[in-house]
Amino acid sequence: MTHLLPVRPTSVGRTDLTSQGAPRSVPLGETTTFPERLAEAVKPVRYTVEPQSPSSFVCKPKHFLVRLLSLELNYLHVVLRDGSVALTGPAVIVNRVRKKLLGGSTAKSQ
Repeated sequence: MTHLLPVRPTSVGRTDLTSQGAPRSVPLGETTTFPERLAEAVKPVRYTVEPQSPSSFVCKPKHFLVRLLSLELNYLHVVLRDGSVALTGPAVIVNRVRKKLLGGSTAKSQ
């Protein structure tokens, strides 16, 4: 008979749902139209944009129950830096918004 050791959960093969410690960068494009582009990018994932300062935005879920809980983990933090945008938040949301922002910036530049 073999001795069974307790198995601890591992993160191998699992997608981490949050990327709070690793912001993703996106080329900025035009700064004057960025708030409108951001609002369009978060619309499909049902988030709203709340400006914190001219260079910082917080995107929050529109869903009532998620907003009621108002967990910081659900927020998408957007910071404008030198020529780029830093996105920090849930990985699924960050990736979708990043793709929308990249798609809008490449379409406008062509």
